[in-house]
Amino acid sequence: MHRSQQLTYIEVTKEDIATANRIAHEVLGRSLDELPPQTRRLLLLIDEMVSAECQRQNSHARNFV
Repeated sequence: MHRSQQLTYIEVTKEDIATANRIAHEVLGRSLDELPPQTRRLLLLIDEMVSAECQRQNSHARNFV
């Protein structure tokens, strides 16, 4: 009872919430991504190329410091 009204609720544990979040991610993860798969692949390739170039330039710069 709360303020003279009966409330209906479900009690959950932190583990219940973690499980629900994992399931939601598995089920909805891809559908929440607005990019088409081929665009997502291109973005990941560009990210890999940029990361590799940044590492190359950092290691090259350290040789001159």
